[in-house]
Amino acid sequence: MTGHFQLPPTTRLFMLVWMSATTLIALAVIIAGLLQQSPDSRAVDALPFILPALLPGVGLAVLKWAERQGRADEAAVGLWLKQVMSEE
Repeated sequence: MTGHFQLPPTTRLFMLVWMSATTLIALAVIIAGLLQQSPDSRAVDALPFILPALLPGVGLAVLKWAERQGRADEAAVGLWLKQVMSEE
């Protein structure tokens, strides 16, 4: 018996839209920050523009963490199925 674990299509679509939106927002904020800079700007002035730029990275980190968690679940279910099949 074999199986395949994957996210439902609506979840994958939501993730694609979410990651695209956060990337566009991050780019817009970075561009706005670059346009507002002046010779008097300091590094601390960039902080409000840097934080939204981290959104895509945080989203990717969450996806990778969830993927790693899913592999453990898939392995556990596979082991359980082997045990059930060997008992029959």
